[in-house]
Amino acid sequence: MALELFHFQHDGNDFTLPKRIKAGVLRKARNADSEMDMFFTIVELLASSEAQEALDDMEIGEFASTLKLWMQGATAPNSSSSSS
Repeated sequence: MALELFHFQHDGNDFTLPKRIKAGVLRKARNADSEMDMFFTIVELLASSEAQEALDDMEIGEFASTLKLWMQGATAPNSSSSSS
């Protein structure tokens, strides 16, 4: 199965984040000190360095809007699709 990606743009460049988030990502972020810490840990585990730089460069409104759209489109992997 091809990796499903969420696409976003910043300064005319296209970046991606995976739409499917595996449980291991959440496990690695489970000991974060706060929800904000957990959230950024998840982004750092999933985003390429280029995508992280683009997110870091965004004004807060653009950042919040982009991540809201990503989280609305992100899905947990279907267990039946991972068993093939």
